[in-house]
Formats: sequence, C-alpha cells, structure tokens
Amino acid sequence: MSDSPPDTETTLRNALLAWPELADRIARQLLIVLHSEGLVSIDAVYEEARAAAGEAAAAPADDNPNRPGAAPWSALEREAVREAVVRHARALMNPERVQAVIDGVRRREEADGLESIANLPDVSFDVLAATVRRFCQLPRGDDRLAPAQTTQLRVALIRSFISDQLEFIAVAKNYLRVTDFEWILDRVIGPAKGQGRIGGKAAGMFLGYRILQGERQEHGADPVAQVHLPESWFVRSDVIESFLHLNRLNEYQFQKYKPAEEIRNEYPLIRQIFQNAEFPPELIAQLEKVLESAGHHPLIVRSSSLLEDRFGAAFSGMYASVFLGNQGTPKGRLKALLGAVAEVYASTLAPNPLTYRRRHNLIDYNEDMAILIQKAAATAATSTPSSPASASRTTSTAGRRGSRPKTASPAWFTAWARARWTEPATTIRGWWRSALRCCAPRSPPSARRAIRSASWTPSTSPTITSPRFP
Repeated sequence: MSDSPPDTETTLRNALLAWPELADRIARQLLIVLHSEGLVSIDAVYEEARAAAGEAAAAPADDNPNRPGAAPWSALEREAVREAVVRHARALMNPERVQAVIDGVRRREEADGLESIANLPDVSFDVLAATVRRFCQLPRGDDRLAPAQTTQLRVALIRSFISDQLEFIAVAKNYLRVTDFEWILDRVIGPAKGQGRIGGKAAGMFLGYRILQGERQEHGADPVAQVHLPESWFVRSDVIESFLHLNRLNEYQFQKYKPAEEIRNEYPLIRQIFQNAEFPPELIAQLEKVLESAGHHPLIVRSSSLLEDRFGAAFSGMYASVFLGNQGTPKGRLKALLGAVAEVYASTLAPNPLTYRRRHNLIDYNEDMAILIQKAAATAATSTPSSPASASRTTSTAGRRGSRPKTASPAWFTAWARARWTEPATTIRGWWRSALRCCAPRSPPSARRAIRSASWTPSTSPTITSPRFP
C-alpha cells in the first residue's frame, strides 16, 4: 500500500526543519497568501500574535509624520507571528497550496543568491555553473519570479556567460530565459576554474534562434521561420589565454601594433607555429568527449571572437572557419580537430582582421577568441572526404586579399524588426544571418549558396532546402 500524501502540518514542519533560514520568508509569504485570498487579515494575525506574546494591542494607525511610529517587534513577537501564520495556514490551506508557496520562496531565495554570485568579479565557471543548475532544478512554485528580478538575473547571466556589450544585453534580456543558460553550460568547453564567454558569433546564433522560436510560438501554425539548432559546443574565450601561456606565445600579442606589411609577411610563420603548438590536457580531454558525442559526423570549427557580430563592426569573414570531414581513427580525428582550433587561434593575428580592427578603432582591445564547434548538415557525398587532403578545409578570408563574403539582404526581416525594436537594422540583419548560418548549417560553399538563394518576401518566411545527414 502506497504512503498517503503528507498533510498541511507535515508539509510545513518538514519545510521549516529543512530550511530553517527561510522560516521568516515562508511565514511572510504564507501571510500574504492568507490575506490576499480573504482567509484571514494581516491585522487579525498581528493582534493574535501580540496577545500570545503578552503585549498590549497596537494603537490606532497615526499618519502624523511628526509622531513616533510603533516600536519594532521583539523576538518574542516575531516568533508569535510565525506561529499564528502557521496555525492559520494549517487550518485554512491544503498541502498542495502550502507546498507551492514554499517552492516559490525557495526559488526566489535561490535567484537572489544566483544573482549575487553572477555579479562577483572573480567567480569561477564551475561555481557559477553549479548555482545555475541548482536554480533550474528547483520546483517552480505557485508564483513566477517578479519581472524585475527575472530581468536582473538574466542580465547578470548574460554578462557572465555571453556578452558584456550593453547593446546586446538590451535585446537579449527580453528573449533569453534562465533555463537557456543550463543548455549552454552543458556544452561549454574550458577549465573549471576559468572565466570566459562563448563569443559574439555563438551569442548571435543563440539569440537569433531564441527570437525565431518566440515568433514561431506567437504565430502558431504560421511560423515566421522554421529553424533547427544543430548540436553545438562552445570553447570559452579564456581557453586561448591558456593556449598562449602554455606555448610561450604571448610575445605575438603585440603583432597588432606592427606595420601592415610586416604583419602580412610574418603571418605564415605565426600560422605554422600555432599549428605545431601544444594544447592543455584538460582541453584535449574535453574535445575527445566532443568527438565521442559527434561520432563520425562532419564538423565545422568556427571563430566566435568577442569582437564579432558587435554593433558597428561585424567582422564578417575575418577569422578562420574550418570544415572537418571527421573521418578515420579517433587519434586522427582528434589531431584534425586540434589543428582546426589552432587555425582559428592563429587567424586572430592575420592581416585582414588586424587591419579591420585598426579601421574601427578596436586595435587596443584585448582579443579573446572563443570557438563554436557544430555538427555540419550536408549531403553525404560532399561531406565524406575522398582523400586525406580533403579531410579538412579552411574557409576563412583571414589571410587572403580582397575577399569578402556575400550574403542575402533580408529586407522583409529588417522592416519587421524595425517595427518591433529600436536596434540598428544592420545589427538585426547580422543576428538573422547568424541564426540562418548556424541553425541550418551546410558545408561552407553550399551554405553561402543556400543563403543567397533563399526566398525573401514580406509575406513568406525564408526557405532553405538541402538534404541533411540521417
């Protein structure tokens, strides 16, 4: 015979024993519920508590600001109020309602703690990630968090994990949910004690995806866009610092201040040095797990600099993106993946991005390159390499002159966005393109063809068709 559900008294007693530090908050919230639902008034509870504590009845309210107010409650009176609230809740509320109130109090308390930790300047990734996961596992309770508290919490998490750009935060806080960060944390690669973000390209991709998902829910059976977010992993922006320190490559950080011709002449050597550098053992172990999860599915290793997809400077095509066939032995696949990561890191010192940074007055910015690793979606014939030489392919324009990526101009989406947002249209288009490239990825050449051939009309959503891997 199954155990009967706990009654109200047992529910309250268990909660107060489990979380004694929340006793006052639980009693306060129960009192609010009792009063707001017309079960018992706050004044009646207070008078009952004063009588139980042996205190005189409260004097009538006096609005004269020049007279002293009521004296603060003593510890005995506070205890009497808590006992009176528990007594009325036990008599007037069912166990489910009481449990919902308790869950709501716990969630608000955990939200306060999470926000405080997220705002600390030197908190490590593992501590903050564990706090986020603990919050997401809590029961939702009877009431949602106050909108102001939710917004403040989202802003703190966006700043910690995604971006500290105020323009990005101003939009993202309206679309990203706290539970979205748990999805990101499960796919982050980097040292447990480090601090870093997922970079601009990954940020734009995920924000674009969440915006489109919201519109799909709003429009019901007639979605604005059907998109699929492929399996993704995020190498944090602080990993490159460990890579440079391990290989004594910090000396190349001042390349950005050299003359343009000297930068161009030295880049081939720097690229070779990066390709033959060592990686931290912790990163290697995490990338091995990525390959185990991805199987033999082709991968795209993409730059996701903190400078990319920012307001006024998109950095389109400036850094490397490497397509991997991801075939062969585990050792060979890992070697190719590490080489692709090194290629992306080296592209931070390539001539084109450094010249672009100078042009946009970003040369003094400390470049922290994050990396976005994604499963590719393409036809099997084009994704399985026929020879070792075709096992990987770099699609960056970082080291080539005069190269500039071409993308479609989604005018209808820009007009729709202008009606909803006050953000610059060029930024909205950049996020939209990031969502299309990442949420429906192809091998790089076919990706550009698919986006250019997409149907952009005010009354229809973009249509991109291409066979996918099974």
